[in-house]
Amino acid sequence: LEPAQAQGIQARNVILLIGDGMGFSEVALARVATVGPGGKLTMDRMPYLSAMTTHSLDALVTDSSAGGTAIASGVKTNNHLIGVNPDLTPLPSVLEDAAKLGKSTGLVSTSRITDATPAVFAAHPKVPREAVGAAWENEVPEAYLQNGVDVLLGGASATGSPSPRPEAGGRTRRTMSPWFPSGGIAS
Repeated sequence: LEPAQAQGIQARNVILLIGDGMGFSEVALARVATVGPGGKLTMDRMPYLSAMTTHSLDALVTDSSAGGTAIASGVKTNNHLIGVNPDLTPLPSVLEDAAKLGKSTGLVSTSRITDATPAVFAAHPKVPREAVGAAWENEVPEAYLQNGVDVLLGGASATGSPSPRPEAGGRTRRTMSPWFPSGGIAS
């Protein structure tokens, strides 16, 4: 296949879907379990497919931080590092590049919006995430504001926010709105 630009086609929108932890073997298992060995998943019918290696530089088993950084920036890094090189130099992401071009950007996650995989697109903590436990997640919302993320959809931080709200059944709902006091946030 020839790159779209070489064909004179300009993309109007780009949506990057990441199956966190999903490799070819997981896709093959899903295919066999749902549509049979000769069947096609919806993703098999998409006109373009991209595959890349996202292994970390320092371990045989890659974590979400290193794998996500490779996807977001095109540069491999060590496990536990989010959007930075092993020397902690920030790595610009495709999302940040799009924002600089004036494009609207967003992150959607079925897990915490401050989790490592979405965070690698806009955050660059100067410490490995394992060094401070989940406290690094408190830096992520501010990074989203500073680095051009227009839309955020996902769960709240595991460490909570400054204002947990009690809900029925004794559960506590956490909202990220205290990190975004200027408005425009629905929680």
